[in-house]
Amino acid sequence: MARDPFLKLFPGDFLQKTGHLSQAQVGAYMLLIFAYWNAKGPLPDNADTLRTITRTAPGHWPAMRHAMTKGLHNPLGFFEVRDGLWHHDRLDSDLAARRALARPGPRKKQEGQGSKPQESATLKGGSQPPKPDLLDGIRAYNEAAEKLGLAACAKVTDSRLSHLAARYADLGGPQKWADFLSSLADMPHLLGHNDRGWKADFDWITKQSNFLKIIEGRYVKRSNDPRPQLRSAMLEAVMAGHMAPELPLADPGDG
Repeated sequence: MARDPFLKLFPGDFLQKTGHLSQAQVGAYMLLIFAYWNAKGPLPDNADTLRTITRTAPGHWPAMRHAMTKGLHNPLGFFEVRDGLWHHDRLDSDLAARRALARPGPRKKQEGQGSKPQESATLKGGSQPPKPDLLDGIRAYNEAAEKLGLAACAKVTDSRLSHLAARYADLGGPQKWADFLSSLADMPHLLGHNDRGWKADFDWITKQSNFLKIIEGRYVKRSNDPRPQLRSAMLEAVMAGHMAPELPLADPGDG
């Protein structure tokens, strides 16, 4: 059984994101979330199946589908329809984290106990399960990414967890990760406001070379003062000398 089998629901975020929905639409959204979690993945784009899940009458389904799906017709929607499936980035991220925690490691014989196996949940390569604060960090990134229009981190890998752990060390702890993510809102270049429409993603911002540029304020929108105004949390982390040693990583291009 997975170590994290329960669906996490944050009431404040849920109420904020569903404030524009009717009572029936809120109920339908909750039922779709539960069905998605139980199915452990995307739902089929089938009207009969989705109407059954949401308890929606045939005549009301077109309006309900419009409210639930996102796109040019409805930027406030929740599910992206592609390849015949309804995808939800946040749930995909949580399910990926759940699978990573549940994956069993290699069986080993214990000394003096014959063939009695010992199991431990591991990630690829035999590493130990990620600490809860690292998974919380990925969830926090995905919440920020949804608000900022950036790509979600849909798959949890050893490499991504390692980079995030290093950035925690740079900042002086996971508590300041939220401040770092909030600071991205002041950096329009990273959000697609550049000549190529390029946007940063989780892998890009957690690479040390790019991370340093961010906390140094190179992407902060300049005001009358030609020097970028860094957020106090970022300055404190740098001045405290928390930057963790890491081999330089080449930039893939920052737009």
